[in-house]
Amino acid sequence: MTNIAKVVEKVVAEYSEEKKAEVTDWILKLGIRPDDPLFNLYAELGTTQFALQQLPGRLDSLVVGWTDMVDDKLNSASKVAIQQQKSAIAEAAKDLVKMTKQAGGVLPHLGVSNWRLAQVAGVLGFVLALALFYYSHESIIIY
Repeated sequence: MTNIAKVVEKVVAEYSEEKKAEVTDWILKLGIRPDDPLFNLYAELGTTQFALQQLPGRLDSLVVGWTDMVDDKLNSASKVAIQQQKSAIAEAAKDLVKMTKQAGGVLPHLGVSNWRLAQVAGVLGFVLALALFYYSHESIIIY
């Protein structure tokens, strides 16, 4: 009896006391010997089944952690990109003011066609609209 109890204790260490008692009763009722290779196979299958039953909860927490990490990285990257855009715009404005002062207050010819300016303005407007959409709907997103 104690030999069976030791084997059952090793096999079902994760189970509740009720489940351990139930497994012990079934072993005794069925006359299974703990040194039987099939008993060890069934014990390993039971341990594997228990581990697989615990897997969905662990995967959920892993996915949530990964999603949070990716979200943090994307937020950080977008802040850096926005700051770089602001710096580039400020530098371009500075250069334009400098060129205007050098030209005596008259805007110099930039060599850029109206069509090219419209394309640049469209792309910039689209990027800003996406950023606005993202930040206005950020609180709605469910992970």
